[in-house]
Amino acid sequence: MEVFVNEGRVELAPGAVVRDALSVRDPALLEAVLSGAGYVTDGVGRKIGLDDPLAEGSILRVVLSARGRSGKLFSTGGGE
Repeated sequence: MEVFVNEGRVELAPGAVVRDALSVRDPALLEAVLSGAGYVTDGVGRKIGLDDPLAEGSILRVVLSARGRSGKLFSTGGGE
């Protein structure tokens, strides 16, 4: 089945869950969500869980926080 993660198309087997889609699209996105540095929403902006089932055409967006789980700002390496 075809789903979309952050506007990228992903092909998954029927019965796949959100975690599967993130893992295929970009494992770093999955790690960010698992670490608390982000969360996943559906096509209308509702938060969804990693074990929620997907349907053909599902739209997922991973929202990353500028702050990590600790509450500290991530460094971008810029000196300004």
